[in-house]
Amino acid sequence: MGTWEGDMRSLKKRFYTAACAAALMATAGSAAALTWTLELAYLPSFDAFAGSLDYDSDTQTLSSAYFVIADGGFFPIFETWTDGDLTSLTTAPSGGLTQVIFTNAMPSVLDLAFDAPLTNAGGVVDVTLSFNSGFAGGTGVLSTTISAPEAPSSPVPLPAGLPLVVTGLAALAVLRKRRTA
Repeated sequence: MGTWEGDMRSLKKRFYTAACAAALMATAGSAAALTWTLELAYLPSFDAFAGSLDYDSDTQTLSSAYFVIADGGFFPIFETWTDGDLTSLTTAPSGGLTQVIFTNAMPSVLDLAFDAPLTNAGGVVDVTLSFNSGFAGGTGVLSTTISAPEAPSSPVPLPAGLPLVVTGLAALAVLRKRRTA
């Protein structure tokens, strides 16, 4: 074997190693958002308040928020608070959620303040709900909790490209055996 052939073989090895490393780095996995469920709470009007949201603390992404207050009472404006209302849903730097709904009469505000940040580790977090329905007597504060199951022991899944890289390496091994045979 000449010097040129040895250099090409070395270059190929380096190229394949770099390509595999790039594929693994480019498709790194990330943890999925956890579903946090609000413990059933009762407002002063005896309406039940419940809901859930999906939150990924790595990307600070809130999705699939759904909160409901049972029909009737002082707070009909908040009867359904779903993804369609996320344009008016804002997150506070301290880790809270606020929704402001403007009605013909006046704005209504529902604020959820978390005592600790929501994390991808799950757990139970105390929540203080503050609300003002825009009507006389429609203001109050109550405390409840929001919880999520603990994250799996391996919160980061395998990189998406790993099976592809392993298959490629196996194919290269077969080609190499075929050339040497």
